[in-house]
Amino acid sequence: TRFSLACQNYIVFLTDPGTHRISAHSSENRDVKNVITNGGKNYFVEMGWKMGSGTGDVRTSLSILNEAEGMKAVRESQLISLSGY
Repeated sequence: TRFSLACQNYIVFLTDPGTHRISAHSSENRDVKNVITNGGKNYFVEMGWKMGSGTGDVRTSLSILNEAEGMKAVRESQLISLSGY
């Protein structure tokens, strides 16, 4: 499944237990994380960005957050609509 996110947004979705690949792409790089999920647990992945090598390009990064960090990030952001997915 593909999603597009802007700064300070989040999505919530259900997935089957198992290994999942999460990636973020920009004009300058791609970051990929594998997440092994179990049933009945919440997982939080944060996408970050910073300006690249002086050309105006953007570098993305992914971080796996623990539950406390993830819940704090969710409280400080806005839920996006999944209609159309």
